Amino acid sequence: VKDTADAIDAMFGGLTLPEAIVQFGRVARIYKVDEVKQQLLAEQDEQLFSSMFGSSLLNDQGQSVQELPPISDVEADSDAFKKHMVRHVAERRRMFDSIPVRFAFQHLRQYGQISEDALDFLVQDNAIIPDNRAEIIREGLYLALNGRLYSAMHILQPHTEHIFRYLIKMCGDTVTFLKEDGHEEYKPLSALFKSEKLLECYDENVIFTFQSIMDEPAGENLRNLNGHGLLEPAEGNGAGALCFVSLLIMLLSIYGNQSRDIRMKLVKK
Repeated sequence: VKDTADAIDAMFGGLTLPEAIVQFGRVARIYKVDEVKQQLLAEQDEQLFSSMFGSSLLNDQGQSVQELPPISDVEADSDAFKKHMVRHVAERRRMFDSIPVRFAFQHLRQYGQISEDALDFLVQDNAIIPDNRAEIIREGLYLALNGRLYSAMHILQPHTEHIFRYLIKMCGDTVTFLKEDGHEEYKPLSALFKSEKLLECYDENVIFTFQSIMDEPAGENLRNLNGHGLLEPAEGNGAGALCFVSLLIMLLSIYGNQSRDIRMKLVKK
């Protein structure tokens, strides 16, 4: 832990506030799909006996939210195997990978109260933010970076879903489907993340990382819990929520005219 803290100290030393905000977005881990798959396959070989049994994922009330089949019974490219991958990265995030994010957030808090105007560089003139959404996303980030994570989740989760819907449209795919009675509905987030056009155009590792934290019961499932009013304060203020904010800032910083230059400066440094 000391080595991690020292590394984060070095990353944030001497930064301006905008630089520190963008740097915070560089701390959360992007999981590489192929690496996660190989890790699971290696564990299966090492723990052959335990891989022969399925498992039940429970919520805080002890209710089963998802049944995972034995990993030895599923193909490496199947949806069932991907659920095991999601659980794997969620456990890593909770136990290990959130630690540097927490240290980085402590550095941000040392800048004191962050105003909404201080976030304009990140959300204004940003190619990935849909029209008329910059102000509400700025408000959600303002709450998050000032320590009100639980409130921020109720703003940032649905608007991040809309960002991906906007991205999919830019990739040339549809974001709605026709029901049997002829009326049109928006695709759910699970369908958006499976868009073939999106996967053709975009980094699958980024998509998988956001999917694992927002949409899957085997992961943190933040978007679905939030959407149904089931996101508890402990989860809304927890490690997964903090990692999500870091990931969102990463995504936004790539597409903002002002933030992109800051990001490139930090990458070179």
